Amino acid sequence: MTGQKNAFLNFVQDVNLLLKMKAGVSYAEVMRFIHPDLEAPRSALDNGVTPLEFVEGVIEAENFMPVGDDVTPEEAGSHNVAMAAIAGFAFANRAEWHRTLDGVYYCDVEDDQTIFLRPVFSRDLNAYAIGSEIREGAALNSERTSFEVFGTVTGRYPGPDIGQAVDKALDHVQLNNAYSFSANP
Repeated sequence: MTGQKNAFLNFVQDVNLLLKMKAGVSYAEVMRFIHPDLEAPRSALDNGVTPLEFVEGVIEAENFMPVGDDVTPEEAGSHNVAMAAIAGFAFANRAEWHRTLDGVYYCDVEDDQTIFLRPVFSRDLNAYAIGSEIREGAALNSERTSFEVFGTVTGRYPGPDIGQAVDKALDHVQLNNAYSFSANP
């Protein structure tokens, strides 16, 4: 049992360092949002997945921004923490919030309106925050795996945290649904 425990700890330590190198964020910073039960790294280790393969899979699956020529570790890390927070929020509220296979987080609300969540860059914070975007007429494909139409933007609300961004979007929807404008003034 100790050998398995050591192998798992070594695997997670390697993943931690590799993710920090490749995505500007350590696994320790995001695992509670993306893998709260640690089942994903356990399964990866049991199935012979290398730490590098695991990290590359996390970057792809979670829509993390990789560090690159035009992306600093700080920029990628800030984006990826926001992306992980969105993933955790959607998981915790999975009755209302959903994720397409291509990684778009959304919530259907009243009257053909959909709220989307994504990281947005804040010049004030010089970092990524959470943005909510309300769209009318968004439509999933027939398999419900991705959006084939994103619809028309009716509101955008950034916030330093998810709660603020979501509350502003819901307030927008509620206010707009409370009034009805006629076609002729």
